Amino acid sequence: MSKGFRNRPSPCSKTRRSLEPGEARHWLTHLRGARAKALADAEGFDAILFTLEGLGQFLCGEACKGLGDYEPALRWLACRPSADPLAIACVNGRFTTLFSMVRRVRNDAMHQGAIARNATTLCVELSLMLEDGLLAEASTLGDYMITSPIEAKMFESIGAIRRTMLMNSFSFLPVRMSDGVWKLVSDAALARYLRGLSNTERMKALAKSLQASETIELLDVQLRPAEASIESILAELDSRPVLVVRDVNGKPELVGLVTAFDLL
Repeated sequence: MSKGFRNRPSPCSKTRRSLEPGEARHWLTHLRGARAKALADAEGFDAILFTLEGLGQFLCGEACKGLGDYEPALRWLACRPSADPLAIACVNGRFTTLFSMVRRVRNDAMHQGAIARNATTLCVELSLMLEDGLLAEASTLGDYMITSPIEAKMFESIGAIRRTMLMNSFSFLPVRMSDGVWKLVSDAALARYLRGLSNTERMKALAKSLQASETIELLDVQLRPAEASIESILAELDSRPVLVVRDVNGKPELVGLVTAFDLL
């Protein structure tokens, strides 16, 4: 490494001080995806670290020598939601502590067992702080929505739909009826459908398509455009997700969904 490179100012001295809505949504999606991977694998914190480095590079506008060089930019992002000086100081203090611990983990050669699980916990908390920062100016469903949601199909077997829900810990899956109307299939409806069946009856029931299983109750669901405000859905918000749609040739096309969990 050249002496000139070592002595030049950190690129983070030119940290971005604003984010376009599309940029915030992009990095929010990446952080959420990385956090989901880490939560699915108790030792899978690498996805968050890679995303932190990518986000830091974006905020700095230049690749740095290591994760530590991105700390000022990422700290600015974590403090975005706070306007009160005392709140900023609290967030800043917690961020500094977390970042120092995550950076130490990043530089360690071995991550196994309890050490790796602790590292995942630290990375998840740091990710949540940055996600809050990315949502600091969010106000619409499009800002909060989960993009590319998984949906059930009327021709799918009940067994396949059940497997999708179990593998992803979903309580609901959106499904479009043959007439284009959107509904929700719930885990509770599937449980009621399968309860009390013998093994032979259960296998036959799981092999049926959703369309052929007439006793499964499909639930109504709110449909809203991405431009709708969060306040417009709060009064009717319950455990069911809100489907974010756009009009395509007079029919609602699914582009995302928002749950109460996403608004916490």
